[in-house]
Amino acid sequence: MKNNKKFKEMFTAMSERYGKEFFPALSKMLWDSLKPFSDQECIDAFNHVFRHGKFFNDLIPDLFAVLEKSDVKQISTNAQIELDKILCHFKQYGASQYPELTDPISLHLMTKRWPYQSWASMVLASELVWWGKEFIEAYRAYRAGDMPLELEASEPVLRIVEGIG
Repeated sequence: MKNNKKFKEMFTAMSERYGKEFFPALSKMLWDSLKPFSDQECIDAFNHVFRHGKFFNDLIPDLFAVLEKSDVKQISTNAQIELDKILCHFKQYGASQYPELTDPISLHLMTKRWPYQSWASMVLASELVWWGKEFIEAYRAYRAGDMPLELEASEPVLRIVEGIG
């Protein structure tokens, strides 16, 4: 979550709903924990817990259960989209042309784990269903591990980039 104003609104609504005061330390911990999620995902999760939550003690676990469930669905959807792109390209061009992959995870998988040119020239049509399942599992594993992006650059450039983050 990036929108601090919206976070404070949602947090205030939760404190009013449960009749509890949220302390700054809890607020800061929750804010830091929500950073990996988009604003819309957090708003949807807060709204779900606001409507369906029963007890104050369950607020944070319920909130993250909703967020992690939506994140898993999104990862599966992204993996399936990327798989479909690769398979459509493979059926149209075979191994003759490398696909234009913009997703960093699928790009990583199709250059490191299954180099496209060699994979496309050796894979059998009967293996595509099983390969697709394996691709989706590998995609989920890289996404769950928050795969660090690999930069190919000279040493001085890498040091500058590391200093930015």
